[in-house]
Amino acid sequence: MGPDTDPQAVVDPLLNVKGVRNLRVIDASIMPTIPSAHTSVPAVMIGEKVSYVMNEKRALAITWCVIWTYFVREKSSNI
Repeated sequence: MGPDTDPQAVVDPLLNVKGVRNLRVIDASIMPTIPSAHTSVPAVMIGEKVSYVMNEKRALAITWCVIWTYFVREKSSNI
């Protein structure tokens, strides 16, 4: 995981695989350094964070569709 400027990074900070559309890696393999303790808790936290991000994007997309539909209806009724 790393910024777009890092040639070694395979995924971006939102865990999208660079160069591949609609593919995410959501497991412990994205950690740049492996913790000395058990990896189950960090792996769960990675999954929770991405789940939150994906739900926020979905909510934003739904809101945008509702606004767009309202705008189109209002615009077409004024013609």
